[in-house]
Amino acid sequence: MQTKLVEYIRNEKTKQPRGIVVAMKVEDEVLYGYSLLNTKLDRFDKSVGLNIAMNRATSPDGYELPEAKDRFGIVMTSLMRVQDRALKYFKDLDPEKVKLLVSVPTSKFTEEE
Repeated sequence: MQTKLVEYIRNEKTKQPRGIVVAMKVEDEVLYGYSLLNTKLDRFDKSVGLNIAMNRATSPDGYELPEAKDRFGIVMTSLMRVQDRALKYFKDLDPEKVKLLVSVPTSKFTEEE
C-alpha cells in the first residue's frame, strides 16, 4: 500500500469539490499529481479524480499544468499546500526528495493577461 496525502480542491463559494491534489511516497521520494474538472461539463467523482491525480503523479513523462491563469493558480496553490503537509508528514525522507519540482516558462503568463 502506498502512503499518500490527499487534498480536495474546492469551489471557494460553495465549498463543493472540483478536484484533487495528491502527494504519494514512492520508494524514497514524493510524487505529486492533480485532477481538476470543468464544472460546466463534468460532475465531480472522487474515485475518478483520485485515479487521474495518481496517474499524473506516477507518469514517467510528467504532465502539463492548466493553461488558464485562474486554473493554474488554483492548482499551484493546492500543490504548494500539499507540499507543506508532505514536508511535515514524510520527515524520514530527504526534504529535497519531498519538494515539488515545477518548471514553468517565465513567459507563460504575461502581465497583460
